[in-house]
Amino acid sequence: MLLPYSVLEALLREFTWLKRLMNFLDTVAPAFELDHMLAFGVLAFLTHLAWRGVRAWHVALAVLALGALMELVQILIPGREAAVLHVLMDVAGGVAGFGIAWLFTRAWGSDSLPDDYKLSTHWVGENSES
Repeated sequence: MLLPYSVLEALLREFTWLKRLMNFLDTVAPAFELDHMLAFGVLAFLTHLAWRGVRAWHVALAVLALGALMELVQILIPGREAAVLHVLMDVAGGVAGFGIAWLFTRAWGSDSLPDDYKLSTHWVGENSES
């Protein structure tokens, strides 16, 4: 997981809906650790919102590298094991998160708005010079 356990506990206490979501995911697929998908999905979602020009394959490659690196580091930690399944779930979550962010920005981004609703730096109104 990307967050230390104490931070995750604090988030789950503060946001009860997140705790319910995590419990639901564990109930639906206990063999899969879906928290990997959720964490990397959020990471890719926020990546797309922060850097709108990033291509999907760049995000997928970055998520693959980060997931693989995290699993390789776990080999060095006593009591931890690396799992290829975790890397695959990281990539799947990252691609899904990026795809959802892409859909949101396509549907509600400024490119889809009519010209009347787009932000403008030109102000027209009382006391304007136009």
